[in-house]
Amino acid sequence: MHLRGLRNEGAPSGFRPDIEGLRAVAVLLVVVYHARLGPFHGGLVGVDVFLVLSGFLITSLLIRELQTSSRISMIGFWARRAKRLLPASSVTVITTLLVASWMLAPLEFRGLGHDALAAAGFVINIVFMHRGNDYFAADSVGPSPLLHFWSLALEEQFYLVWPLLIALTARARRSLRAIGILIGVVVVLSFGAGVWYTKRSPITAFYVLPTRAWELGVGALLAVAGSQLDRIKHAACVLLGWAGLAGVIVSSLVINDRTPFPGVAALLPVLSTAALIAAGSTSKRFTPTPLLSFAPLQWIGKRSYAIYLWHWPAYVLATARWGTLDNGQAAVTMGVAIAIAAVSYALIENPIRRDPWLAGRPLRPLALGGSLALVAAVLAIVTFNAPIPGGVGTATAPTLTPTVPVAITPTTSDAAPSRPSDPDRDPQPESTTLPPPTTAYPSLDSLVAVGQTNLEASLLTKLLPSNVRPDIRRVKRDRGQVFLDGCVLTFGSTDLGTKSCVYGDPEGGTTVALVGDSHAGHWFSGLNSVATTNGWQLHVLAKMGCPPEDINRFRNANLRPDCLPWRDNVIRRLKALKPDLIIVSHFRYNFRLKTVAQRRGGQWEELLTKYFRELKEISSRVVFLEDVPPPPNLVPSCLLRNRKAVNRCTFSPTESAIPELRESEKRATLAAGITYVPTYNWFCTEQRCAVLVGDLLLYADDNHITNEAARYFAPFLEASLVPLLQRIT
Repeated sequence: MHLRGLRNEGAPSGFRPDIEGLRAVAVLLVVVYHARLGPFHGGLVGVDVFLVLSGFLITSLLIRELQTSSRISMIGFWARRAKRLLPASSVTVITTLLVASWMLAPLEFRGLGHDALAAAGFVINIVFMHRGNDYFAADSVGPSPLLHFWSLALEEQFYLVWPLLIALTARARRSLRAIGILIGVVVVLSFGAGVWYTKRSPITAFYVLPTRAWELGVGALLAVAGSQLDRIKHAACVLLGWAGLAGVIVSSLVINDRTPFPGVAALLPVLSTAALIAAGSTSKRFTPTPLLSFAPLQWIGKRSYAIYLWHWPAYVLATARWGTLDNGQAAVTMGVAIAIAAVSYALIENPIRRDPWLAGRPLRPLALGGSLALVAAVLAIVTFNAPIPGGVGTATAPTLTPTVPVAITPTTSDAAPSRPSDPDRDPQPESTTLPPPTTAYPSLDSLVAVGQTNLEASLLTKLLPSNVRPDIRRVKRDRGQVFLDGCVLTFGSTDLGTKSCVYGDPEGGTTVALVGDSHAGHWFSGLNSVATTNGWQLHVLAKMGCPPEDINRFRNANLRPDCLPWRDNVIRRLKALKPDLIIVSHFRYNFRLKTVAQRRGGQWEELLTKYFRELKEISSRVVFLEDVPPPPNLVPSCLLRNRKAVNRCTFSPTESAIPELRESEKRATLAAGITYVPTYNWFCTEQRCAVLVGDLLLYADDNHITNEAARYFAPFLEASLVPLLQRIT
C-alpha cells in the first residue's frame, strides 16, 4: 500500500541530543517543584514538556514504520512500549509497596494498595480524577507516593489508541496530509475541551486524556511536518530555539497553583517545547542544542524516565517517616532518588531495552511487562487487604449531663471562651440580642464544664480503645449524609441547583442556612439533629476547599478559580432564601494570603468583616462557628502508630493556630454585629487538645472532625443556636 507523501516527507530519524537534554530539563523542573526547591512554582510543566516530546517521538516512529512497511504492527508497537515502560514502572510500584510497609502508618499503607493497583493497570489518573485529588495540593499531609503515575497512565492510554487512529487514517486516505488533518482535529477539540473543563471541572481537565491529548498532538504535528522542518531558516531556528527554552523556564516560574491549569496557560510550555523541537531539527550553531548537549544534561536525560519514577516515592516516604523536610534534607532525598534511578536504569531499564532475546519476538516483552505488572497488582491487592491492628484497651462512651438547664442567649460580641458573644460586655454597632427564651435548654457553660471533665480524663489515657467510634480502620467511611448526597460540592462544581440539599424538618417554619466548605459539612450531623428536633429547615450551601468570603479578590490570594463563581451563587441563593439564621463555618484560609502581614494584619479581619456585613444584610441572625483546632498530623495514623501512648497525638491549643487570628475573627464578628461561637474549649483544656474523648474519635484526619464527633457536639450546637431563634414560631 503506497501512501502519498510518506516516502520523502516523513518524520525525521536519528538521535537528537537536544531532545535528550530537553528531557533532562523537564525532569529537573518536576523534581525541584516536588521538593519545593527554588522559585520553580510551576515546575510541573515539565510533564507538559514530556507530553509534547512523547507525541513527537511516538508519531515519528509510527510514520517511519508506515514509510518502510506501509503498515503499522500494533502488537509490535505495544511490545516496544511494554519493554520500554513496564519493567521499570512495575519494579517502582513493587519497591514502593515494600518500603512503605515500614515507613507508612497502617491506614496510609492500605490506601497505597488501592493506588498501586490502579498504577499497575495504568488507570490511576482516572482514579484520582474520580477521587477529586487536587495535584497542586500534593504538598499537604499524606499525598500518595504514586501520585505522579497519573501522567504515565495518561501516556499509556495514548499509546493504546494513537497507533490505531494513525493506521486507520492512513489506510482510508493513504496520505500524510490526512494524518495531519486528523491530528489537527484532535488538537483543536482536545484544547477546547481542556479550556472548558479547566474552568468548570479543573480536576477532570488536569488528569484525563481527552483534555490533554492536544499536548501530545502538538508534538505529533511536528512529526507529520517531518522534513518540512529542515526548511526553516537558520536565523529562525536560533530565534525559535532560545525563545522556546526561555518559554519553558518562564512557564515554570510564573505558573503556580493559582493558575487555571492546564487550560490556556498550558500553551506557554507546550508551544515553547514545540519551538525547541522545530529549532533543533537541523540547525546546531547558536541554537540551544550545544547547551542541551552538555554531558550532565545528557546523562540525566537518558535516565529521565527512571528519575521521574523514583523521585516522588522517595520524597513522600521520607516525609511520612521523618516529617517535613527542609531544603537541605529535600535536596539530599532527591539526590538519593537520582542515585536509585541510576541503578534502576543500569540494572533494569537499559538491559531490558537492549536485550536481543526480547527483541526477537513481540510477545516476549509483552509477557515480561505483563508479568511484572501482574506481580505489582497482586502485591497491591495483598496490601489493601493487609490487617490493621486495632486498639489495646476499652473505653466508655462520653456523656454530657449538665446540671444547669438554663438557656443562654448568644448575641454579638467578643465573649468569654465558654459562651457565644455577649453584647453587654463589649459594645458593637448592632445587636441581635433577643428576649430570654421561653424554653429551657442546657446552658453552654454547663455543657462545656462537663466536656472539660471528659477532656481532662481522656488526656490521661494512654491506650487506644479497641471499641473506638468510628472504627479507626474505616474512618474515611464515617461521613455525614450531606457528603454522600453530593451537597458539599467537589472541585470544579459551582452549581447549587442540581441537588435538593434541604435537611432537618423540610416542612419546618424556620429556615437555617449552613454556609462554608467541608468544615461546615463536618458539623452537619450535629446540626441536622438540632434542626430536626427543633423543626428547622436546614439548607446546606457548601463546597470543598472554598471559603465563602471574597478572598479571591485579594492580590496574590492562593485559591482555585471555581471558588469565586460558587461564592457568588451562594450569595444569590441566600438572598432568594431569606433564611432566619445563617451559620458560617470554614477552614482558616488566612494562609492563602501571601504575606505574614496579610495573615496577621488587618486584611484578614477586614475580609471577614466585609463578608459578615454582607450576610447581615440578608439575615438579622448570623453565626460564625469557629473552626476546630487543627492537629499537626493525621490523627488516625498517629493513634495507630502509638496504640499504647495515644497521648503523643494530643497537641497544644496554640500549636496549629496563631492566637492573633482567633482574636481577629472575634473582632470581625463584633464589627459586623453577628454572633461568634468559639469551639476551642470543646476540644481543648488550657494546656492540651484531645483527639479522643472516651471511646469517641474526634478527628478523621488532620483538620476534619468525625461524623460521630459532630453528633457528640449536637448539644453544644443546640445551646449556641436555639436561643437565637426562640422568637420564631
